[in-house]
Amino acid sequence: RTAHRLGHRARRGSGMSSIVNDPDEINWDRVTRDDIYRQRVFGHRAGKSSFLEIDDRRKLGWGSLLLYSVFLFTAINYVWSRAAVRPASVVSLTIGDALRAATYDPEPTPRRWEHIKQGDDLQYWLSYALPSFIAPNVQGFNFPIGDVRFTLRRASVVPNEDKRFNALAPTVWKDKMGVDPESRDTTFDDKESFGAYRIWAANTPNLVAAGLGWCSLRRTACEISGVNKLAELELDAPSRESAVRRCQRECESMRSGDGKTCRCFTLSQGAKCEFFYMSDLQLESPAPEVDSGCPADSLKPKTVSGKRYSEAFWPLMKKFSYQEEGLGWRGTPGHVQTLKFWSQDELERFANKTGDMPTTQAKMLQFQIEDWIAGRWLSQGTASVVVDFLTHNPNYQVYTWCQLFFEKEASGSVMPSYKFSSLQVTHEDIKARNSDLFSEMDGSDIIYIVLLIVIVVLECVESYRLGLAYLFSAWNVIAVASIIMQITVLGTRAAYLSNTSFTRKLAEANEVPFSNGPEAFQEQYEAQTKFLEASAISIFFLWVKSLHYMADVFPRISVLIDTLYIAITPILYLVFVVLVAFCGFTTWGFLMFGKSVADFRNLGYAAAVCTELLFGEADIAEDLLVRFPFGGGVFVIVHLLLFFFIVKSVSKAIVLTSYADAWYTIYTDPWVTADLGKKNEEAT
Repeated sequence: RTAHRLGHRARRGSGMSSIVNDPDEINWDRVTRDDIYRQRVFGHRAGKSSFLEIDDRRKLGWGSLLLYSVFLFTAINYVWSRAAVRPASVVSLTIGDALRAATYDPEPTPRRWEHIKQGDDLQYWLSYALPSFIAPNVQGFNFPIGDVRFTLRRASVVPNEDKRFNALAPTVWKDKMGVDPESRDTTFDDKESFGAYRIWAANTPNLVAAGLGWCSLRRTACEISGVNKLAELELDAPSRESAVRRCQRECESMRSGDGKTCRCFTLSQGAKCEFFYMSDLQLESPAPEVDSGCPADSLKPKTVSGKRYSEAFWPLMKKFSYQEEGLGWRGTPGHVQTLKFWSQDELERFANKTGDMPTTQAKMLQFQIEDWIAGRWLSQGTASVVVDFLTHNPNYQVYTWCQLFFEKEASGSVMPSYKFSSLQVTHEDIKARNSDLFSEMDGSDIIYIVLLIVIVVLECVESYRLGLAYLFSAWNVIAVASIIMQITVLGTRAAYLSNTSFTRKLAEANEVPFSNGPEAFQEQYEAQTKFLEASAISIFFLWVKSLHYMADVFPRISVLIDTLYIAITPILYLVFVVLVAFCGFTTWGFLMFGKSVADFRNLGYAAAVCTELLFGEADIAEDLLVRFPFGGGVFVIVHLLLFFFIVKSVSKAIVLTSYADAWYTIYTDPWVTADLGKKNEEAT
């Protein structure tokens, strides 16, 4: 019986070798005098013990554990010194707090980011909350650099086939799923130019004027037939230039109760200004040549010539045009608009030169966004809007790519989301922008590389010794995976250093803002993200592999590892049982509550709710219990009770039983009894 137990227990090792019949071939190094059972079974010749198998796996001692600890420390230090996770996290959280705090409707209760549910909320948020979020909230310590980019995707429409409702909805979306803002597929995009927006001079590369850009035509007046007259103004100006300036400022800020803006005004000889709104149909495109030198691709309102003592003025206007060149967010197509962001000092310096009252950064952004909205930028065809811009935090030297998403569904609801991608680029990084993998290494990194080479050589020797049996051990598989991930870490770091286009752009830029900032940042950020992902997985494998070293040195750790090994099979069956029950509850919740409860509106959301209930988050079901007091209550109670029994009680029983089996195995196995501090007589 002893011989049978010895042979059975020995087969748990990573590699096995049999004792052959020839006594000269016995591995006497593995037969020690510490184990009385080996001497009784083998004797001095062991000719009758050829059926026994002994454990020939590597035994890792204190020296191996110490060497691996040094390797683990240097590997972590290599990643830690290059990750810069905390500064990026702090800046991203701060920007997120500012985003959620910005209000777009203060009364009767403040409405913020989480209240965006439909198209009107989106319009108000973009008009009021976005400018206050960018300036001054973010500007406390995070300064926008470059342009603020807006990528609009419109869904293509087809005639409504239901004739009963043609009067209400003459067109419907061609694809009811809309347009994914991340997709470069333009199959379901509406590419037609539409609407009209006024061009502000502050949105030009050089700040030549804080207001609108203007065109004019002498001996001409705005056509008044079929247009909306907004207001008229009698002036007592000292000169015609001051009268023109006054009327232009009035036209810039003039809006009717329904949001219509001034698109043309007539200045008569008596210093009288009449302001008009003209629809898109009354705007001519392209504009004919006029004496004011307006661009040929701009829009011109209809005018009446032959007015000897009148002059018509209109702001520079264009249509929203579709761009397929990939100028939008992450290279996607769409109707792309950009807004220049000027510092408050620059706006005040310009106002001092022109003698106007300085405007604020938020107001400057608000005026332009409201102009877009008044020009039908947002409509029923709007499928998604993405707003993105870069910020810089000089204290942490962190650059953040702020990305705000608004996806509109065919039902009319708007789903807002955001993502902040932060990257630390220090002054040292800018100076050493052309560094490579080896030039940035220090003493600790060199030790890490040397130890990695040593570990690779040792694993190669061991795999050569054992052959195919090398892969039969889980520890060896983890070792191979760990080595592969370490090499991947070095490869992704080298790729990042060769893709520092944003850092080079910072070094080469004479001033900010600089062009194409988000595109360069995206490439470098994605390279850094790949490095961090590879580092995270590699460090995980290193920590798991450390259990192998500690298990050979500390037998009680070996007991716990054997517990997990024995429990694998019943745990897999438990996971299968839980998965089956989970699918049942997900389907139940979706079919019964999906029409009325937003948290169950599709299978994905229903699965998310069931997952939170699985871990005891019963607060997630508040809306469910309000709408379905009885049915929802039965669903929640049955879900909690069933999974409480399955997950907690059954899993606890599996672990306890497996631990008892592992403990019995260890303490009754004479191969390891001596390692546990037992005497041979006690084992007998």
